[in-house]
Amino acid sequence: MTGKYSSDYDNNGVAAAENSGASLVTGGFALRLHDWSAGVTYLTQSAPVPGSAPALGASATRLRLIIGRYNAEAIAGGQVNTSACDPMSCRGYILPDEVDAPSRIVGGVAYRIGPTAWNQLINNVFRDEQAVTLAADLVVTGPTGTGYGIEAFGMQQLQRSGRSLALSLRGGAEYEWLPGRLRLRGGAYWEPSRFDGVGGRVHGTLGAELAVWEFHFLGLRRLRLAFTADVASRYRNAGVSIGFWH
Repeated sequence: MTGKYSSDYDNNGVAAAENSGASLVTGGFALRLHDWSAGVTYLTQSAPVPGSAPALGASATRLRLIIGRYNAEAIAGGQVNTSACDPMSCRGYILPDEVDAPSRIVGGVAYRIGPTAWNQLINNVFRDEQAVTLAADLVVTGPTGTGYGIEAFGMQQLQRSGRSLALSLRGGAEYEWLPGRLRLRGGAYWEPSRFDGVGGRVHGTLGAELAVWEFHFLGLRRLRLAFTADVASRYRNAGVSIGFWH
């Protein structure tokens, strides 16, 4: 996934240079056994530091573990490590000594319009039918007591971030146009600003999911390709993924 075409990736009100947005690599694994399930996800985000000479880069890695009936985040924050300079004097920067992720609570609803009931078992492995799924949720993000913006830090500015609680409303729809083959998605959400003096913005999203291969491995499986896009003022993000149809 890449956001390098965004001029203001984190909506801090400061335009960055062209092609200087963040890039993300993510992967995961999930397993279900009777009433128990577990999943592990991995995400690395990297971005160049604009205006630095010689060129500097920053990266962050997050590993998440989720277990059925309860979940635990393996890393919600952590210490900052450097490999090439003194953190108290790193090419003109004093590096932060800690990274904190704010608390988050998400609640939502979904409704499916189709030939069969959504929450009932069927005789087939896949529910191949034309159907529309509608979903909406509310995301509540807590404050960070001593948070500051990363992009502004790269421009040698100290910009306060996350001073107050933030609310984000999201909604979308999915249409299985070709049963067992193609799904289309679209939606929108409000991104509240985490920075003082900067307003929020509305995002438009779209996506497509195509089943490309059916095979047997511990049961019937379908491999799928997916494309996603997210567009807002001063923000462009696109991604391609490979996974399993479900």
